[in-house]
Amino acid sequence: MVMRNFKSYAGEQRVGPFHKSFSAVVGPNGSGKSNVIDAMLFVFGKRAKQGEVEQISLMKPKAQGPHDEGFLEYLEDIIGTNKYVEKIDESYKE
Repeated sequence: MVMRNFKSYAGEQRVGPFHKSFSAVVGPNGSGKSNVIDAMLFVFGKRAKQGEVEQISLMKPKAQGPHDEGFLEYLEDIIGTNKYVEKIDESYKE
């Protein structure tokens, strides 16, 4: 992912590559971890509300039960499809 002058990232910043089964955004407080999530939401056409990015950053990757919501389910709501669920389930098995 390439960000140009996005929030606290001055100039061009490259984040990645992302692994097909697992990715983590880590760093000290104030390093811009939340801005990475915010940039991803921006690509999907969603503007995060105050505090929403922090809640998203604490989500499990995938729902653990029928009444739970993980990051995958959250993205499904944003992009309007669940076509990636099967591929992600398959990658968990590998």
